[in-house]
Amino acid sequence: MNSISWSEFLRIRAEHEKYPANAGLLRSAADHIDNLHAALDSVGKEFDGRLAASLPIISNHAIQKFRHLCATKESPEEVIKLKIYTLLTNAKPVRLKRQWRVRQLAAHEGKPARYYMSKGKIIVMCGNVIVTIHNGEAGRWEAA
Repeated sequence: MNSISWSEFLRIRAEHEKYPANAGLLRSAADHIDNLHAALDSVGKEFDGRLAASLPIISNHAIQKFRHLCATKESPEEVIKLKIYTLLTNAKPVRLKRQWRVRQLAAHEGKPARYYMSKGKIIVMCGNVIVTIHNGEAGRWEAA
């Protein structure tokens, strides 16, 4: 499909509006294009809102732990968040071994946590918040 710039479209429209039969057709095409742009903008904003609502919140502690574990102290916070979301996307659920469960419940004020493993890192979530990230070397987790 060939595309033309908006200015080229306006030039062609001005040329064809000299002829009454073409004027209505071009006006209709321009209206459809405007409606399409408005609809796409609306859908884009709605999608961005749903996407942001579905992403978990990443605590500052989790960001700092990830920086420490991955030696990425110089990376901007947004880059770190993107790396954590990517890690979570590829993660598999794991569970804390029995002997560690009571201690973890106490540490999280009685709120049950969910654990995910990806690339040797353990992501700890309480509700919709990533509260911390472990290196997984302690061996406290097992397959869910």
